[in-house]
Amino acid sequence: MPYDRPNTTMHKFTLCEDCAVEYNNPFDRRFHAQPNACNKCGPKLLLVDKHGKKIDSKSPIISAAKLLRQEKIIAIKSLGGFQVACNATSDDTVLKLRKRKKRPVKPFAIMLKDIESIKKYYYLSKKEIESLTSARAPIVLLKKKAKNYTVSWYVSLYYRYEGVMLPYTPIHHLLFNHMDIPLIM
Repeated sequence: MPYDRPNTTMHKFTLCEDCAVEYNNPFDRRFHAQPNACNKCGPKLLLVDKHGKKIDSKSPIISAAKLLRQEKIIAIKSLGGFQVACNATSDDTVLKLRKRKKRPVKPFAIMLKDIESIKKYYYLSKKEIESLTSARAPIVLLKKKAKNYTVSWYVSLYYRYEGVMLPYTPIHHLLFNHMDIPLIM
């Protein structure tokens, strides 16, 4: 069958004894659950440098959050491929990203931790909150607040509106557990 574990990307992760018992037991709720894995036998997060060399880190998420706070540009492997992320409050970092991506004027989208964080920077209607918190996890155009607006002007240049989104994957949520700054994603 095409969706059996040996024919999926999970074939790289050999099941430990406990997970193998669950996977092969027709009376277990995890019977033939293709992504079944645990901390022993499942995928692991890792941090690599720009050359693909693994960086030793007890917690790659905490290390990535630290790099973002230090105004570094990082790539995050996510659902649809890689996302480039950086601190959206740093003019220098946003300008560096614009140069690297050869994107002189097109606005970037911003990801913030939660609705309360978004309210600090943008005007929000009830309908916009509903859109942001829906399962579709869209990018919503929101009007910037002038007061206390610390997101870099270079994110959207002369535009009064910016594309804003909430974390929508587990790795985004884990990252925002360790930081509370707006990110370009």
